Amino acid sequence: MNPVSLQTLITRVRQRLNAEGAVRQITDWEITDCLNVSWATELYDLVRQSVGDQYFRKTYSISTITGTQAYDLPGDFLALISVDVWLASPGTPGATQLKVNARRYMEYERNLYQQILIGWSVGATCLYSLTGQQITFQPTPVTTLYLQLNYVPVSPQMGGGPDPTGTVPMRYGDVLDDIDGWAEVAVLDAAKKCAMKLKQFDLIQAINVERADLRKRILGLTQLRHAGEPERANFPQSRGGWGDGYLE
Repeated sequence: MNPVSLQTLITRVRQRLNAEGAVRQITDWEITDCLNVSWATELYDLVRQSVGDQYFRKTYSISTITGTQAYDLPGDFLALISVDVWLASPGTPGATQLKVNARRYMEYERNLYQQILIGWSVGATCLYSLTGQQITFQPTPVTTLYLQLNYVPVSPQMGGGPDPTGTVPMRYGDVLDDIDGWAEVAVLDAAKKCAMKLKQFDLIQAINVERADLRKRILGLTQLRHAGEPERANFPQSRGGWGDGYLE
């Protein structure tokens, strides 16, 4: 990790604008708001687009309730990577041999497995689908089981949120991962937004050129994260059932 503080990012934006002293025309709160948007759209999504869903990753646990199909997703949920299912409590001896993968069901399969009453097992594990801010499982759980969602969280927010009154202290010490200096692409994008407000239109074109060059470089370099072991086709072996062994 290459940590960079919010204070440093704000300073960089002001330097790109040549506006270190223009604290009334453009406040730290405004720059922070621009940085939060730019960090999400220019760096966070760029890394996700190039690397995939394995760079930013979190886990979330769910205990099923008998007869309940739908469960709320975590508040910072953005995209689902995978779902692990323990067919016994994780603390049960031997339970590590009872963790299997859930599989996504398609829309046309939404009613296909509703009549299976035996519950989840190695031969008939759960299927899931995302709807809004919930995840739905089938067949309907008939007992308490333990799930782990592996997911991509939303981009982090720095500073503490907008404060038009000026009474809330800024969290200047908030830290994010600069990823080998790539935060510059978010700094440049935030500087462009601020330049528009300050009517520094002569800077916008120059910023756009530099930003485009940096985006191109990042897209090329992020693909080297697994340079020694490239992606391969995924063909799980079928176990003859409709559950965990499905052939993809």
